[in-house]
Amino acid sequence: MDSLLLTGGSGFVGRHMAPHLRGRYRVATLGRGASNDIRADLSESVPELGGRFDVVVHAAALAHPSRHTLPDDYMAVNVDGTRRLCESLEHAGVPRSLIFLSSVAVYGCDDGAAGVDESWPLAGTSPYARSKILGEQFLREWCGTHGVHLAIVRLPVLLGADAPGNMGRMIRGISRGFYVGIGRGCGMRSLTSVDDLAGLIPLLDGRDGVWNIVGQDIMVRDLERMICAAVGRRFLPRIPTVCAKAAACAGDCLGNKFPLNNYRLRVITRSLTFSSAAARRDLGWNPAPISFRLP
Repeated sequence: MDSLLLTGGSGFVGRHMAPHLRGRYRVATLGRGASNDIRADLSESVPELGGRFDVVVHAAALAHPSRHTLPDDYMAVNVDGTRRLCESLEHAGVPRSLIFLSSVAVYGCDDGAAGVDESWPLAGTSPYARSKILGEQFLREWCGTHGVHLAIVRLPVLLGADAPGNMGRMIRGISRGFYVGIGRGCGMRSLTSVDDLAGLIPLLDGRDGVWNIVGQDIMVRDLERMICAAVGRRFLPRIPTVCAKAAACAGDCLGNKFPLNNYRLRVITRSLTFSSAAARRDLGWNPAPISFRLP
């Protein structure tokens, strides 16, 4: 059985992937949490791996800011941390394959685009997007120099019961009765279930390329209904879009503690979808229809 190193093992993605990967690989996790096999902070130090791994899945990243997050923090974790990981791999022995979990944020499309594919320019300007672009560039050079297969997967919003970011806020808001639907909820969004990602790894092992990984495009109102059903909410109040715009302007002034601002309003009301045609063609990526359930 091949060995696999999973970075970010105690993060949202790592926690979901590790149990499924253990059925196929001898898995060691690396991360800051005490539950990891190798406890290390890639933003601060080069870890000692203790031996070579056949496959490395690099999922460790800073994606969702807290009130204390600074723009430079994205570089420290997502770029410098990636360099430190590769330095540790040079000491331990380079792997056969490295699989990098990147993001569709690299395209810089906030809303109003449909079917964005891998040919789009990398125009992301946010600190997170820039850090992912630079991480991809570094790994291309490093893997090319060391003869390592590199598969880059660009992920959209991930759905899971303990999801962070805007998805987590939606789930918690609906569960606690603090969420209201806006307008008709016709905006389309690309989603991938975090539970589907582990099954993707064997398809990427030994492959070189870049793929968007999208499970399904779904209307916001259908996603809201799915979550309502999972948390036992039978009714979801809705407000007209014009009222939401007024609240969003107030949120821009009041800061992150307010549940709505103009950015979040655009996310909810406007469409943004990404094409996974290449992954379905090249990798045989064929995930099950998106579903949501609580543990």
